[in-house]
Order: sequence, then C-alpha cells, then structure tokens
Amino acid sequence: MPTQTNANPLTSSSHTQSQPNEFNHPINVSIAPEGLVALKDAVRYVPAINGRRPSASTLYRWCRRGVGGVRLEYVRIGRSMATNRAALGRFLTALARADCY
Repeated sequence: MPTQTNANPLTSSSHTQSQPNEFNHPINVSIAPEGLVALKDAVRYVPAINGRRPSASTLYRWCRRGVGGVRLEYVRIGRSMATNRAALGRFLTALARADCY
C-alpha cells in the first residue's frame, strides 16, 4: 500500500521548476510562502527613479506581460497577487542582464 505524504506544493522539490499549466504556459512556483507581499505593498521594495516608484499596476503588468521577455514571479492568493523581495531582485537582475545583450 503506497504511503501518502503531505508535502507543501510550494516548497516541494518536484514543484520548484517551471511546469506547464492548463494553457501550456510555463509557470514558476518557486516563490516561498514566507515573506509574501501583496503587489500594492511590494512597490516600496523597488528603487525610486527620478523620485518616483512604480505603481502597483506596473508590477501587475510585470507579472502578467513582463518586460523584454522577463516576467516577475508571483502567486495568486484568491483575487490578489503577491510576490516577495527575492523574486523582485531576480526580476531586476534578469532585466539588467537582458539589457546588456
């Protein structure tokens, strides 16, 4: 009789890579549940340029459409979207790398 494990799908090693969803779009579920921040609150972790920070709608667009093929990682919690500081750092680093080439 096989044993069942109650592993957390967000931290399980089998779910840390991009996997196709029902629309055959790769999704990334490597965001740890610790430190999640709603997009409207995550704007404070993005550096201000010319004294202005991006709006929450800009972060939403970074998640859904991306910039130059780079998308901000996020998770859905009900109707809200959340990310964390590490995902923002990876996103900004990937943008800088994409800009170099």
